[in-house]
Amino acid sequence: MAEEKQSKPLLPKGICVASNRIMRDGKPVGWAYREAVKADDSGWRFFAGDESEAYSNDLDNFAFHDINAVAKHDPSIAEIAELPEGSSYEKLSTGEWRSMDLDPDDA
Repeated sequence: MAEEKQSKPLLPKGICVASNRIMRDGKPVGWAYREAVKADDSGWRFFAGDESEAYSNDLDNFAFHDINAVAKHDPSIAEIAELPEGSSYEKLSTGEWRSMDLDPDDA
């Protein structure tokens, strides 16, 4: 059964945006937020968490990926993948996710 689980996608199909720190440099996801879901876009945006403001402002440092490609780099995103639009989470040093959600009145 474990083999069958490995061959299946970890998450429902959809695209997301991920930092090159994750997809090229192999860093785990350290921060994630979810924008509005549109067609095939899951709305998820993934960052390693160590990107500088200058790095983050350069769109060449980010790309669209199938969300399962990101999950292969960091399977822990499956823990937050089904959370609603507007969700924002950071990963603690323990590997646990902590909500960074803002009060809707603050958004």
